[in-house]
Amino acid sequence: MDADFTPDICLADGDTITGDGWTLRALHTPGHLGNHMCFLWDKLVFTGDHVMGWATSVVSPPDGDLTDYMASCRRLGATQAARAYAGHGAPIPDLQDRIARIIAHRHTREAEILAALHHGPATPQQLTTAINHDVPKALLPMAQRNVLAHLIDLTSRGVTGPEGPAGTPIDPDVAFSII
Repeated sequence: MDADFTPDICLADGDTITGDGWTLRALHTPGHLGNHMCFLWDKLVFTGDHVMGWATSVVSPPDGDLTDYMASCRRLGATQAARAYAGHGAPIPDLQDRIARIIAHRHTREAEILAALHHGPATPQQLTTAINHDVPKALLPMAQRNVLAHLIDLTSRGVTGPEGPAGTPIDPDVAFSII
């Protein structure tokens, strides 16, 4: 990320950009990153990295937040936009179906994490190795960031917690257990 980047125009949620015969509406869709925006154009939506047709997005803490990501997915689904154009990959012909599959995938991943934690405490790296059998080795660091995002979400809901004394920071090297 370029922390020094300053846009020419800052948009807030709901702001519009208009041109000759078209209007884009900005939707703040945090989750992939805290400042992520999608843009609606009639029944089309430009999703950036939030929703892609070929892979699930990386939710990388601390700026990425799975709780926000899931809420943003539901918000995009509520727009009833039919088709999407992501920042990477081919157009997404059925956005509603893609969002449903992403949400289902995240719920499945959560269940896999909880099932693995029933065997005892584990670090995000250990969980990633245990549940990502089909992920190419080069992508495992990103998968581990997603697992950490799930653990942070589960911890915020009181389902899991980091091992160690109260106040232990949520860290990729800390083991988590079911509370």
